[in-house]
Amino acid sequence: MSKKIFFKDNATIDRATIDSTGVFFSNELQRLDPVLHEPMASFPFARDIDVVDLDVADETTAFDRLNFYAAGGEKSTGKSFISSKSTEIPGVNVDSERVTAKTFLWGQSVQKSVVELAQAQKLGRPLDPQLFSALQLKLNLDSQGMTMLGDTKAGVYGLCNSTLVTESQVANNAGSTSRLWTAKTDEEVLTDINTVLAACWAATGYTMCPDRLGLAPAKFSYLLSRKLDNGSMSLAKFLAENSLSNSMNGKPLEIVPIRELASIASGTTDRMVAYTKREDVVRWPRSVLLSLPVQNIGLNQVSIYYCRFGTVEFVKPEACYFAYGY
Repeated sequence: MSKKIFFKDNATIDRATIDSTGVFFSNELQRLDPVLHEPMASFPFARDIDVVDLDVADETTAFDRLNFYAAGGEKSTGKSFISSKSTEIPGVNVDSERVTAKTFLWGQSVQKSVVELAQAQKLGRPLDPQLFSALQLKLNLDSQGMTMLGDTKAGVYGLCNSTLVTESQVANNAGSTSRLWTAKTDEEVLTDINTVLAACWAATGYTMCPDRLGLAPAKFSYLLSRKLDNGSMSLAKFLAENSLSNSMNGKPLEIVPIRELASIASGTTDRMVAYTKREDVVRWPRSVLLSLPVQNIGLNQVSIYYCRFGTVEFVKPEACYFAYGY
């Protein structure tokens, strides 16, 4: 016999009643997307800087920077020419400077109760992969921040704000009304970039011309969307192919967006960084991620993950250059 439910006249169905009866419909008639959608995130630090090995036991990193000296021959500042009757032959000297930097122990725990594990098993959605994804996101987030901006409290700097790198302001346009690229011609924008590359090239004694240029994302997007007057190509492609870097290095200048360059220069203007992406120029040490065995504490299972962060090392700071105001 079927059961019938009668409602009295003028009966009121309140929100609680509706919500409780909706449980059946939610569970039985709802089409649930099985994909778990994680937060949107991007961490291109490994694209922009070389990551080198570090041991978790290392409390500091260090490298030796060498300077070579040699006296001249018959003239102290000239070439090392000597006389056939010379009894004193000048020699060469080497000066070594050791540069050290701090390292920092990084750690996070993954905690889950046996109740949460049972619930996840019943739902058919393992909890461990989700928690580990959250851990990886935090690790990458901290790595991105450390490589680009360093850490204010620790007193260390990154690729985008190092005090070891020389900085200048881009020039005004022809009418001296603005420094912004939106108010400049294609040739004036090219001049700005080549001026930065030339300054960096000169600082290295004309031995290394930067092959990479980092820009604030909005300016990078602007260069891609802006076309030359004849419409033949984007301004970004024109700059890459006609830059000093292409002439000196035999390949177009690599222009990349770096979000940490936005609004960090003088007067909250955008900064650009020209450099050569090589391990012997600028690099960041970091150890591999390690873990301890799972510990059972009450109803909780706790896993500890840890690694060690280094400080961004500018082995050749003269091979990097900042400019702002564009």
